[in-house]
Amino acid sequence: MASAEKAIDNVTSWAALDRAVRDFGHCDRGRAAELFTEALLRVVIDGWPKIGEAEPFLGTDSPFRAWTTRRLSSSTLSKEDSESVRGLAKSSCPAGRAQLCEYFREALEFGKPLVMPTPIEIAKPPSPTGKK
Repeated sequence: MASAEKAIDNVTSWAALDRAVRDFGHCDRGRAAELFTEALLRVVIDGWPKIGEAEPFLGTDSPFRAWTTRRLSSSTLSKEDSESVRGLAKSSCPAGRAQLCEYFREALEFGKPLVMPTPIEIAKPPSPTGKK
């Protein structure tokens, strides 16, 4: 487990993240899961200028794409991190990368409800005597 944590903690590129997921994906729980999330965010947010490097790894049916989508849509992803990725994908999408940016926006919403349900206020039944 220590070697998995060290390898995941040292991820700085899409290729390294893909390799870490292939090598240590079976450890994706507990502390390793936290490190995987940090690594993904590091590669996406800190490495945004090189976001085009993600395309070969995020093929339509790739297990890595499914893993990335699950991670980005997870309820454990902080609102701040989610907003950072969404903001980059919306406002800083590099020329020619519209589909990739759309993928990131969609991945953040995958599996989440489209709208928050409106709470229902239940009225109190009238009193039997008609008094309030």
